[in-house]
Amino acid sequence: MTTATDTTAGATQSSGGTTAATATGQTEGSASTTQGAATSAAADAAGQTGAAGTTDGAAQTGDEAPWQDGLAGDLKTNPLFRTYKTVDDLAKAHDHLTKLKGATAAELLKIPAKPQDQAPEDWAPIHKALGVPEDPKDYKITLAPEAAADAPALEGVLRELGGKAKFQPAQMAAVIETLNTLGQQAEAAEVAAREAETRTVTDTLNKEWGAAAEGNRRAIGKLMRDALGGQIDEAAQADLERTVGANLTLSRILAHAIGKMAEPEGPEGGSAAPAARQLSPAGAQAALNALQGDAEKMKALNDRGHPQHKAVLEERRHLLAQARGEKRPDSVG
Repeated sequence: MTTATDTTAGATQSSGGTTAATATGQTEGSASTTQGAATSAAADAAGQTGAAGTTDGAAQTGDEAPWQDGLAGDLKTNPLFRTYKTVDDLAKAHDHLTKLKGATAAELLKIPAKPQDQAPEDWAPIHKALGVPEDPKDYKITLAPEAAADAPALEGVLRELGGKAKFQPAQMAAVIETLNTLGQQAEAAEVAAREAETRTVTDTLNKEWGAAAEGNRRAIGKLMRDALGGQIDEAAQADLERTVGANLTLSRILAHAIGKMAEPEGPEGGSAAPAARQLSPAGAQAALNALQGDAEKMKALNDRGHPQHKAVLEERRHLLAQARGEKRPDSVG
C-alpha cells in the first residue's frame, strides 16, 4: 500500500509536475507569442515610421537646398543674396533699405561716375527729374525796373546762362531775386546820394540868395516849364527839378539868367526899371525875387508911413500880375 500510495503520489506528483510544466510551458509560450506579436507590431510601426521618415527626409533635403538656386542667371551665384537665409530675410532687408533711403528704386537717380566725361544725354534724366526746362525760353523771368535799364537784353542773357548751366527753376528764381535786390539797393543808394547833394546845394544857395532863395527856385521851375512848352509830364518835371536842385553850378546859372531877364533894356541900350515894361513870367518872378531880397524895399513895403511905400507896393503889384502871365495893369493893348 505504501508503494502504491507512493506511486500514486509520485504519479500525482509527477502528473502535477507535468501539468505544471505543461501549464508553465503554455503560459510562457503564450507570453512569448504575445511578445513576438508585440515585437512584430513594433517592427511594423518602426517600418512605417521609417518610411515616413524617409519621405520627410526627402522633403527636408529639398527644403535645405539654397533658395538662391531658384534665381535666374548670375543672381543665383551673387554673394550678396547668399547672406540672406530666407526670402523673408531678403524682403525685410529691402524694406529697411528703402525706408533708410527714403525712396524706392524707381525714385533713385544714378549720378555718372565721372561727370566731366559724360555726354549731355547721360545727364538728361537727372536734369528732367530736377525740373530743368528743355528750352531756356521756358524760364520765368520777371525783373524789377531797378534791376536793369534794358530788361529784355538782360532776360536774354539770363536765359542763355540758365540753358548752359542747367539751372533749376528755383536756382533761376534765386538769381533773379538777387539781381532785383541789387538793383533796388543801387537805386535807393542813388536817391539817397542825390538827396544828400540837394540838401547841401539848398543850404549853400539859401546863404547866397537870402530872402530871394525860394522865389528863385520857383522862377527856375517856371522857366523850365515854359522852355519845354508843357511837353513833359509831372513825374519828369519833378525829376528835372530834383536834378537841377542837386546841381549847384546849374542852379546859379539859371538864377543869373532869370535875373538878366528881369533887367529889360531901355531906349538906346540903357537899363530901365523892371516895372517900366512888360516882362515874361519868368522875368517877372525873378524881379519879385530881387524885390523880396532887397532889405530897403521890403522895409518900405511893410511900413505904410514910408515915403516909398506906395511905389514899392505898385511895383510889386505889377510884377505879380506879369508873373501870372497877365498884362501889366498899366499896359495898353
